[in-house]
Amino acid sequence: MRYDWTKIEHEYVTGKMPLLRLIERYQISQTTMYKHAKEGNWDEKRQKYQEKVAKKALTRASTRDARAISRLMTGNESLIRELQKAITEQTLYGYIIQDAPTTDEETGELRPGGMRVQMLEKADTKALVNLSTAIRNIAMATKIMYPDGDGTGQEDERSVIIMPDKEEAEE
Repeated sequence: MRYDWTKIEHEYVTGKMPLLRLIERYQISQTTMYKHAKEGNWDEKRQKYQEKVAKKALTRASTRDARAISRLMTGNESLIRELQKAITEQTLYGYIIQDAPTTDEETGELRPGGMRVQMLEKADTKALVNLSTAIRNIAMATKIMYPDGDGTGQEDERSVIIMPDKEEAEE
């Protein structure tokens, strides 16, 4: 009986099925199967194939992780720039004042009050709390992205789990 040895070899090398299962599947004698496997170096080819697949998977994973970290760093830098813009005299000492409605003297119509910024001597505690919260959040994000950034070499118990992009997950 003639067998498609190329197909059987490919199935063994690229799969996880042991030779005994292929013997049963194709109803080949053990002697014949082991002879072809030995002559064709199937075990060596399988090992090389698995190493190649593992290396490629590691490369793809590291590329994906590098892209994710780059996105996080870019976002972190943008937040810091926006925070620097937000910290101004007007942010800390400016209060938005709602003027009371007024009545038009000629027509008697009620006009809504306007809004204006009034500078005061005392800092706006709410603005300070918001800014300090933003700074703390950026610091926490940075610590999560760079867990051993404190110089001790010890990692934090928290870590970032990077999910694959949609197109990578589908492959």
